[in-house]
Amino acid sequence: MKKFVAMYVDVGDGSNNRPRVLGIFDSKDDAVRSIIDDMYVWVEGMNPNDEYEYEVDEGRMIASVDDNYCYWNVEEVQM
Repeated sequence: MKKFVAMYVDVGDGSNNRPRVLGIFDSKDDAVRSIIDDMYVWVEGMNPNDEYEYEVDEGRMIASVDDNYCYWNVEEVQM
């Protein structure tokens, strides 16, 4: 059985640069949708007062706020 693992890594001040699992999904499309949703949640959490410029690149699954970045990816695993 195939599963798809959505993961992310925070890079910047106050992060430990270790990957984290966002979730495990039955399809790659579900994993990608979850990642895109999480990208905007991450930006909102990093930039609550709109003090910093931010960028969200859904295609590359990268978001940045000031000097902080977060990278997401999907890995297919066989269970």
